[in-house]
Amino acid sequence: MYVAHRFPRGSLWWPPNGEDVAVEDLGTVPGKAVLLELKVPEQQANGGHIVSINIPQLLRYLGRTVPVYYAFPEPLWSGDLIASGWLGPERRADLAYRRAKGRWFGEWTKVCSASRLHHILSPLPGVKTMQLPNPFPGGYSWTEFWRSYRSCGSRQVPSAFMVPEGSVGEVGLGDRIRREQLRNTLSGFRESTRGLSGASREQVRDSLRDAPRSIFTPEQPGSDSDVYRKVERSDINEDLRIAFGRDDPGAQMEGPQDLAICAVPFDDLDV
Repeated sequence: MYVAHRFPRGSLWWPPNGEDVAVEDLGTVPGKAVLLELKVPEQQANGGHIVSINIPQLLRYLGRTVPVYYAFPEPLWSGDLIASGWLGPERRADLAYRRAKGRWFGEWTKVCSASRLHHILSPLPGVKTMQLPNPFPGGYSWTEFWRSYRSCGSRQVPSAFMVPEGSVGEVGLGDRIRREQLRNTLSGFRESTRGLSGASREQVRDSLRDAPRSIFTPEQPGSDSDVYRKVERSDINEDLRIAFGRDDPGAQMEGPQDLAICAVPFDDLDV
């Protein structure tokens, strides 16, 4: 709900188990995309809450060209939410809105890249499941992450960029480009629609939707590099298949699909 409100033209999609995923799912107009793994806490007998991480799944996410992030809560109450009294006068549904103030879910939800999470957990070979430490020693607050993502303004929050072919000059496959140039390109498209409305705006978006696209991902997946490289569509398709376990039928039986594709178009970005 938060993502849909903040990025009304964007999308957050959980591909059902068994359904194919491809580069087209990253968005149909110029913009950005990441993969987002949403975790739910489990209540323990002592009233505490834990977030469990599937380690084979985490290992699949490492080194993916489209960066993967984990989003997880750090509950501030003990035991059952209703019985704890922590809600006060609020309803559970109110936690989705900022009007809940300190109880708003964004105040106690964190986001961390898969690479950083792997570094923090440092799982031993053969380990299948680990629990997140609480408090979690890293990552971003929910609002910090989306603020940085929306502005394209941080090397620590990389993503995949989709731009029309030729819009950043003559760049061949494997060639490198800086994030700032990609950001400026998206900013130019945003400026081209500023002040337009209705049919005029959609006409511009349709022309961009039909244009051949170039895809740029971090030069070194999992690093803080500010350099991106142009990648083959087939490489992205293969990477998505690995991330979603489509290359391994057994991987799809590990549990429910928590991984989503978050795609945000240029006119929803603050560039």
